[in-house]
Amino acid sequence: RNNKLHYRYEEDRAVMKIKRDLQKNYRSIRLLTKRNATHDAFLTALADAESDPSIRAVDVIVYLHGAPGEVGFVDTGFYPTDRLRDEILNLPSPDGGSPRKLRVLYSDACYGETHMADWLRAGFRAVSGSVGVDANWSLDLNKFMRAWAKGKSFGYAISRANSVWATKLMDQVAGGNSFNETDGATDFTRNQPVDVDDGLLRL
Repeated sequence: RNNKLHYRYEEDRAVMKIKRDLQKNYRSIRLLTKRNATHDAFLTALADAESDPSIRAVDVIVYLHGAPGEVGFVDTGFYPTDRLRDEILNLPSPDGGSPRKLRVLYSDACYGETHMADWLRAGFRAVSGSVGVDANWSLDLNKFMRAWAKGKSFGYAISRANSVWATKLMDQVAGGNSFNETDGATDFTRNQPVDVDDGLLRL
């Protein structure tokens, strides 16, 4: 019960911080929280963004539980990211190909590093993920968003996330490794390769 209350508190804090730090910088923000954080809702949100001509790029924040090679939706439990990758690639696109608007994906899921290759193959240009158990709560997310909103590169924003002073202490307590690795075109900024008319999906 204590863990459930803690996770609920952290999710609420993350949502509050996303709205506070990013709402002014995105045309739309779509939040999939609590019972709405489902596998089908995630794919539907990506498909909707792909078909919406007013959205030119999609950035995603994943705030789910994670295991090696899997992320946890509320309806499916832990779900293989290689399977999710293939499902994203098969989403409809106006030009008949795979989705073209996926830009960056920030993950707060545990073992996010093991998901990065699948996110990249799904079409995201730059991705991040923690090496092991992510014990950072929403502290690293906060650092990332503030730098990203200011137009800093994805790589720099992740380096700011990794600079949270409490990380080492929290990792010791939780037996984790919250260090965020990155892969892909980490020099992307919020304004590249498209302008600010983009959408953010928070899961």
